[in-house]
Amino acid sequence: MGSIVTAAFLHHVAAFVIVGVLTAELVLLGGELTQTSARSLLRVDAAYGIAAAVLLIVGAGVWAFWLDPDRSCVEKHEHTVSAPAAAE
Repeated sequence: MGSIVTAAFLHHVAAFVIVGVLTAELVLLGGELTQTSARSLLRVDAAYGIAAAVLLIVGAGVWAFWLDPDRSCVEKHEHTVSAPAAAE
């Protein structure tokens, strides 16, 4: 149980890091591109690549090891709905 919680936590943290990194890139590209801002942009791009890799690897791990392939998430919550009775 603990490993799936840890994997889900890492997956969500990576997604939020990607949002933060993309925001930082937007701010860095908003001004004039100098050599200093280009170096900062290089570091931000590296962080983006690492976060994207973590997001994909952990997400694939959750899909491969913890989800039941014989039963979809939709089927777990599917309820039978009966048709309404015809009014006579």
